Amino acid sequence: MSSVAQSVDTIWVLVCTILVLLMQAGFACLESGFVRAKNSINVAIKNVLDFCVAGMGFWLVGFGLMFGASYMGLLGGSGFAFEASAGGMGNTAWIMVFFFFQLAFCSTSTTIVSGAVAERMSFRGYVITAAILSMAIYPVFGHWAWGGILEGQPAGWLEQRGFVDFAGSTVVHSVGGWIALAAILVLGPRIGRFGHGGKRIEPHDMPMATLGMFLLWIGWFGFNGGSTLALNASVPYILVHTMLAAAAGGIAVTAVSWVRNGLPEVQTALNGILAGLVAITANCHIVSTSSAVLIGAGGGLICYLASHVLARLEIDDAVDAVPVHLAAGVWGTLAVALFGDVSLFPGGHTRLEQLGVQALGRAGRPDQLLHFGEHLTLGTAEREVAEILGHAKAARKDQRVDGTQIEIIQRDDLAPRDPRRLDQDVARFALDRLAAQMVHHVQLLAIRREADCFRACPAQRQQGQNGLADLRAVQKAATGKTNSDSGHVDEGLRRAPPRG
Repeated sequence: MSSVAQSVDTIWVLVCTILVLLMQAGFACLESGFVRAKNSINVAIKNVLDFCVAGMGFWLVGFGLMFGASYMGLLGGSGFAFEASAGGMGNTAWIMVFFFFQLAFCSTSTTIVSGAVAERMSFRGYVITAAILSMAIYPVFGHWAWGGILEGQPAGWLEQRGFVDFAGSTVVHSVGGWIALAAILVLGPRIGRFGHGGKRIEPHDMPMATLGMFLLWIGWFGFNGGSTLALNASVPYILVHTMLAAAAGGIAVTAVSWVRNGLPEVQTALNGILAGLVAITANCHIVSTSSAVLIGAGGGLICYLASHVLARLEIDDAVDAVPVHLAAGVWGTLAVALFGDVSLFPGGHTRLEQLGVQALGRAGRPDQLLHFGEHLTLGTAEREVAEILGHAKAARKDQRVDGTQIEIIQRDDLAPRDPRRLDQDVARFALDRLAAQMVHHVQLLAIRREADCFRACPAQRQQGQNGLADLRAVQKAATGKTNSDSGHVDEGLRRAPPRG
């Protein structure tokens, strides 16, 4: 390669890296706009810190695991915390450019999780998650699919079998999506999202979220265009395919939501555009222009369907990160075989053979590496306790807030392994998976119901009393005695505070 051509390629990759880093601002705006105003600052600082953690972690460990000398195609074993000579001497300049570009990819995968777990995960738990994702999960899976890119020879076991993921529908987006799904399954839904009286929690700032979407869209041109690692003739096609797939995804989901609901939904349209971008990321270099449109539209529709499936299963994804990045990423990875040019498949695979390889890459689920989620819910419970009693911070037993008495119950013997659902007149509590961390001092079992509802609906009030009587009868039959705190629960029902 001539020095001029190498310089042009270096400049191109560096410009694309800056565009990819711009996506961090896009994620911050998008996620901050999609959550409630009271949690927007928390979401913003998580986006800042995960970028810092991903940067340091990828340099210390991740880059070596991903692109170091391969051990049996499973992980790299060199290049940890590498040192470069001052002034860019020797042959290290291109390695630094490549590291910078891959670091931007790693940070993108890491920050996907923050949106899904918004308003629930403790800050400490999120930082730990970001560190493990950037230093272990992402680099290991990345080595399987991309381990030989730097040297120009297949190294990872998936790569050797001909797995194609051009810019990361699986390696970047689905990895982040799998971890996000694992995390929200452990954390459970936000209070008030599902169950009796549950409803969709509306975003607080759609213009901010729209700005974030546009920043992501612009950054995606660097994401896909820079993955060529050279400024060559394929770049214009890749950029056009990226643009058209995003537009097709947005139009498809807007049309469906318009037909179903009688009006277009802004959040659905934004997520449809992003899903189209995720779907085209794996295959933008290997499909025709019309196929890119179909792939983008398919990604948007699959995202829309996945979002409704999660809601039906009562899985709470605050920003639809799992439908956008995981569901659309799966579709985009399989679309390589379904729509790609057979002559460009590695190893001379037929379309069916390539589909098998792509499906094999999808089966290597990185969320199976994540077994540390249980303890992360400690911060979740603390947040839920604060939210449940946020309107009564200064209250003590027998005090009144807004004319309604608050009863706070001390329960040291409670081991809240499963959420307790009392009757429809009693609030639904999410004290899930906390026994290992809070078994010694579970501080409260708060009972709340809107006082106005009880005053206006005596029949519902009596129904709630009957439900508690049935609960005590079941408990007595099982244990031979009625819990001594049942009277307190009964008092809490009669004197529950209005919902804050």
